[in-house]
Amino acid sequence: KLKAAFNAFTVSGVVHGDPVLHNLLWDGNQVMVIDWDCSEITTIEEASERNSADYRAIEKRLLGDSL
Repeated sequence: KLKAAFNAFTVSGVVHGDPVLHNLLWDGNQVMVIDWDCSEITTIEEASERNSADYRAIEKRLLGDSL
């Protein structure tokens, strides 16, 4: 699901200039999400399991109308 986001990562490992995808980080091994609901950085899997608002926004942004 996040392949499009990988293509947008800069050298610093973050997506710049996108109001939703800027919550994604690449730590060198996996995608992390800044989860403002829980005030923490979490794995994409944990954010998905929690169904946090930040994760839902990322998923909607990446998948668009296919949801």
